[in-house]
Amino acid sequence: AADVAIATSGTPGTGPATTSALNNPHWALQYSPSAAISGHAPAGFATYLLPGIAMLLIALGGTAFGAAQTRTLIQQNLILIGNQISRVTGGNYDNNVNYTLPGFAYLDSKLKKLRDYPPAQTDESKPTSTKIQSKKTPPSESAVAVDIKMSDDDPFVEIEEFEVDDFDSVVKEANKPSNHLASIEHIFRASDICGIIGKSINEDIARQIGRAIGSEAGSRGEQSLLVGYDGREYSPALAEALIEGIASSGRDVLNIGSVPTPVLYYATSNSDTKSGVMVTGSHHAPDRNGFKVVLDGKSLVDHEISALFKRLQENNFTTGKGSVSTADFTQTYIDAISYDVVVAQPLKVVIDCGNGITGGVAPELLDILGCETVPMYCEVDGSFPNHHPDPTRPENLKDLVAMVQSQHADLGIALDGDGSRLAAVTAEGQIVCPDRLLMLFAKDIVSRNPGSDVVYDVKCTRHLNSIVSGFGGRPIICRSGHSFIKQKIADTDALLGGELSGGICFSDRWFGFDDGLYSAARLLEIVGSQGDSLDDLLANFPASVATPEIHVAVKDSEKFSLIKTVVETADFEDVTLTTIDGLRVDFADGWGLVRASNTEPALTLRFEADSDESLENIKNAFRELLREVKSDLNFE
Repeated sequence: AADVAIATSGTPGTGPATTSALNNPHWALQYSPSAAISGHAPAGFATYLLPGIAMLLIALGGTAFGAAQTRTLIQQNLILIGNQISRVTGGNYDNNVNYTLPGFAYLDSKLKKLRDYPPAQTDESKPTSTKIQSKKTPPSESAVAVDIKMSDDDPFVEIEEFEVDDFDSVVKEANKPSNHLASIEHIFRASDICGIIGKSINEDIARQIGRAIGSEAGSRGEQSLLVGYDGREYSPALAEALIEGIASSGRDVLNIGSVPTPVLYYATSNSDTKSGVMVTGSHHAPDRNGFKVVLDGKSLVDHEISALFKRLQENNFTTGKGSVSTADFTQTYIDAISYDVVVAQPLKVVIDCGNGITGGVAPELLDILGCETVPMYCEVDGSFPNHHPDPTRPENLKDLVAMVQSQHADLGIALDGDGSRLAAVTAEGQIVCPDRLLMLFAKDIVSRNPGSDVVYDVKCTRHLNSIVSGFGGRPIICRSGHSFIKQKIADTDALLGGELSGGICFSDRWFGFDDGLYSAARLLEIVGSQGDSLDDLLANFPASVATPEIHVAVKDSEKFSLIKTVVETADFEDVTLTTIDGLRVDFADGWGLVRASNTEPALTLRFEADSDESLENIKNAFRELLREVKSDLNFE
């Protein structure tokens, strides 16, 4: 087939043309020097990247350049414009390329107009043959005008001959991450991706992340991905952009709509599609949002999430045209829980959904289980008008405590914004920390399955060790973070896992992912089958004086280096040190922990001891350690 000219500019001379290949095999750039500059073009420079564009842009700039002062700028801008052309030929465009020469910026603005043209297709997308035809020019003349014309009247200027010196370093400099990419690197975190709407995450970023996820899925042999989104105000728009990005990588998308995160996890465990992305801000403030990623049945962790950012840095994407369809798994998920869990006697339960996405699911589930349900803040509202969507913070449970007591309910349950976390309140109005719930679940599971493993994070009570061991199980301590807990469960075949943040994972009768709704159902099953109140059941377990999780704000960029220094500086005697996630120090009468938060620009601390006096002594030891590392580090 004849070549098709996508864009032309200027008048070619009679000298030999130079063709430069682009990353896309279907596109190339051809340069024919005009008579005005053919005598000045340096021999050999055409073998480097896009020489014709350099000459053209210098002319457009209308400025005479001296080679000695500008060669590096020209070379760097050549690389930038070359990268942009490669993006455009794949159907994409980066709005944040910073050129240092005005002519390059001008050409870039013209390239942007090519973005709407279909990207080149890979073999895997099985495209139909498409030819671009000009209405004004017969096909044999191979000329198609895209509105990218440039003035032919601008005079070319004299350019001194120069040689490309240290070209590798120029390429390296030009290919450094743009300020735009550098500014979002921090949103690629240990267990998920999360940023601030309008600052570090928007639809363009979501689209690029979709391309990265789709490309990574393809490299793992995964062709299809599920996509769901929570009830936050910006989640539908982010999901739409994400889906566009995934489909443009050649992957197929099954949009399951607005659902709690456990519904997406359930779907990846119970359908032919084992990969998926949940658009959610989880328990964070209304202005936060992001993505939880599952590929081939496993949540991505740490370096795997960093690898997605690396794909953005390197523009390392596959291209294609994936299909997009819809499906509904919510009712199937509700039915699966109701078939699995039996609540032997009716319980009166207050359910606080915190205006999160579980509001459309949790009350129905509890009704099916036979509970007398008192719904609270179950209207889905992404602005979270009643309280922050994090049930592990006591201040967010005040209304639930009051409602449980005023309604004389058997217990109350609070869920976070996407349904992955829970907390509970007893009939007497006592807030139950998730690690104490984990003790109750461990007793139930290990007593029926002697020798089974139970995974818990470094923030959990030390009593979990003795409880699990006492019933014949094996306790395994793990890094904090839902992805790390799930990974450790998979690695050890543990039947139960959980963390202080309220993410409880059951592999016993369930699928090993953090699920606040299923965990709530299992809690009701235990209470309903025992004949005792939740207060009485918990009274059988050892208790210590403990703090909630304490947050000390620090810069996101320094939190890990601070913890590294803390670990190196610590000097305690007659203690047990655990350094898998920050520094946990176990004393004879209690323990303390300081670590870098996976989800916030903060250090998090927690303390537990046999008495108030011991607790204060341990806290003081940590205060002294933190001040030694950085004088202004302190906590209440």
